[in-house]
Amino acid sequence: MSKTVEYQAKLYPRLERLPATLWNQFSVTSFNMLTRGFEQKGYYQYVNEQARLWSFRRPKLVKIIDSFRSDIICLQEVFSPTFSQEFGNVLKCTKELGFEHVMEDTTHHITCCTLFDPKKFAMIYREFRSRNVLALLERLTTEADEKRSLCRTIMKKI
Repeated sequence: MSKTVEYQAKLYPRLERLPATLWNQFSVTSFNMLTRGFEQKGYYQYVNEQARLWSFRRPKLVKIIDSFRSDIICLQEVFSPTFSQEFGNVLKCTKELGFEHVMEDTTHHITCCTLFDPKKFAMIYREFRSRNVLALLERLTTEADEKRSLCRTIMKKI
């Protein structure tokens, strides 16, 4: 590996996991994958050629996505025909964490993907437009959440 690539890798170390959210909060991460094959389009010429290669970027993307511990993860420029195979470990990991994902599989090769925790959110509506995922998620609450909220309301009035 070249010195430049090693230096660039040190600039972007593995992310720390986000802290657990409180019952009345949630976290969202949005991340652009820069789809497979973008290096052939001549974009980002200032980036080392090796660092633009999919074979170099894919393992790093897996680590980055795996490091997210957001309640909702939005990914842009996902290459849908191979996403499940190439990021199967991430999807398996997110599924073990209880995550589900929504992605248009047929119309466009480059699309978006939204991952969410179904223990915290219910999918109310989804629609695919062009290369976008429109997802309406409702925040689920437990009886304990409602009791906490009621207690806070009462305490504010006292």
